Amino acid sequence: AAPPGPPDAPMTAAGAVLDVVLHGRGGHVATPHLAVNPVVTAAAVVTRLQDSLTRLPAADGQVTLTVGTLRAGTAANVIPDRAELGVAVRAASDTLLDEALAEVRRAVRAESAVGGAPREPEVTVGSRSA
Repeated sequence: AAPPGPPDAPMTAAGAVLDVVLHGRGGHVATPHLAVNPVVTAAAVVTRLQDSLTRLPAADGQVTLTVGTLRAGTAANVIPDRAELGVAVRAASDTLLDEALAEVRRAVRAESAVGGAPREPEVTVGSRSA
């Protein structure tokens, strides 16, 4: 019997789930110029990650990335001091997975710097399979 799913779906042999913490400087929406909004940085990271995979050498559809969770703040009128992303990466090989994880780290660091984050972001591998 044929496996479920489309016949042209790429096989993924390796995967990882990343926990990303982006730091900001919390504040009130009445004084946004005194804060650094990590939600804006998180949005930039999500956009950059979707674009950056197309530039991985030899990836050509053999790497998938999904930002499955974004958590930040508890009130609409308060700028939070952190935002958290849950990122799942799948790849056809361990080598491609390592390249993709390195690209995620680069993208997160770069967007944090551009956003004026007061601290380095944290990127940890919550789980990895091969």
